[in-house]
Amino acid sequence: MDDGVREAMRSRDVLQKELKHDPRTAGIRITEMHVPRLVRVASTVKLACRVDLQGASLYSLNWWRGSEQFYQFSPSSEDQITVWESHGITVDVSLDS
Repeated sequence: MDDGVREAMRSRDVLQKELKHDPRTAGIRITEMHVPRLVRVASTVKLACRVDLQGASLYSLNWWRGSEQFYQFSPSSEDQITVWESHGITVDVSLDS
């Protein structure tokens, strides 16, 4: 298993634990998250995260690979979607929902 796959698996598990213990996220609950455990080089994957804000406002939703952020959705910003270059990752914002 390569480091990128291992990191994706760790990130998903750590995120759920961190959200449970961070008082700033008390009103936010992840209802569904899709992050493939294994990814073939040069393949296309879909990352998905659905949340129940429980009445709170969403400030931003971010996707990271390791310590590198590659995507941010900020609904209250003028430019709602920001994409950063990250080696080996291409984001197709036309598929964003």
